[in-house]
Amino acid sequence: MKIYKENGSLAKSVTGTSGNGLLELHTSASFVHAYVFDEAVSGESYYAEVTVYAGNSTGSDSRTLTTRVVEAN
Repeated sequence: MKIYKENGSLAKSVTGTSGNGLLELHTSASFVHAYVFDEAVSGESYYAEVTVYAGNSTGSDSRTLTTRVVEAN
């Protein structure tokens, strides 16, 4: 996951791990996790690009999703 300031500059890059809650192994599940961006500056706006991967014995796939811009409070 990459977090960007509204102007497009990179604010932080985060690798998903089971420790930060961004990586889980499931055979069949739907889930949503929140990630707290502690370095956000109040009043500044940010968005994230999240790349998700899935795979099994027959192959794998990935998608990159872009969130809407939100203002930190």
